[in-house]
Amino acid sequence: MADENTRAVLHFCGHRLDPVEGQLRCGAQTIDLRPKTLAVLAYLAARPGHLVTKDELLDAIWAETSVGEWVLTASVKELRQALGDDARQPRIIETHYGRGYRFIAAVHTTDPEASETASATSESACTVGRAADLAVLDGWLEHAWGASGKSASSSGRQGSARRRCLMSFSGG
Repeated sequence: MADENTRAVLHFCGHRLDPVEGQLRCGAQTIDLRPKTLAVLAYLAARPGHLVTKDELLDAIWAETSVGEWVLTASVKELRQALGDDARQPRIIETHYGRGYRFIAAVHTTDPEASETASATSESACTVGRAADLAVLDGWLEHAWGASGKSASSSGRQGSARRRCLMSFSGG
C-alpha cells in the first residue's frame, strides 16, 4: 500500500481516511475494515476520477499473492457497505464492468497533524444525503484555515435538511 500519496489524510463524503494509521472514520466513529479492503480504498481514493483497472489493483494490493478477481469484488462490496454507497447509483466508487473501478467522490487532502482539527468540525458529517455537500464545505474550511479567504453560502429551497447539513458543518 506504500504510495507517494499515503502521507496525506484523505477526506471525502464526510469520511476521513488515514492510510498510514490504517484508519477510516466518519465523524467520531471508526469504521472497521479488513487491511486489504482499506488498502483498496486508499489506492482508489488517491486516484480520484481515474479508472483503475482490476489488474492494477490486484498487482498493487495483492502483489505477493496469487488471488482471483473475486477478492477484489469482495473488498469493493465491503467498502460499499461500510461507506453506504450503492453500486447502482454510486456516490463514491463507480464500477466499470469488466475493466475496473473509479473513485468518483470529491477528495481533499490534509497533513496528518492538521487533519485532527479539521475533522473535529465535521464529527456529525454522516448526515444522510448530504455527505457530498459536507465534503465540499469541509474542503473550503481547510482552505480558509490556510488563509485562502474563501467563503461559503447555501442556496435553494429552505428546509430542515439543508439546515442540518450546515449545522453539521459548523459543529452546532
